[in-house]
Amino acid sequence: MTRKFITDLFTSNEHYSFSSIDEAVEAIFASSGLINTVHECEAPSICNDVTNDVAWEVSERLAANGEPLSDWQRDYIEQTIGLDAARAFPRAA
Repeated sequence: MTRKFITDLFTSNEHYSFSSIDEAVEAIFASSGLINTVHECEAPSICNDVTNDVAWEVSERLAANGEPLSDWQRDYIEQTIGLDAARAFPRAA
């Protein structure tokens, strides 16, 4: 069965479906962090919360960029994987 990555599955936000974590990460950048949760679904009733995995991937891409985080980026990292992760990035001047 094909894996799907579904965002905001259990919230009142609009749902989106992606075929890879990379697509979900790109959507987070495009939406300025408005995606709150991501679930990986392999069958109609088997879903795993992969929000933290996706957030770490976003964090790694931001770290590779080497620039200070924008407000939405800092908020996204802080809310999903923690304050310590957000503090690891340089602050904007």
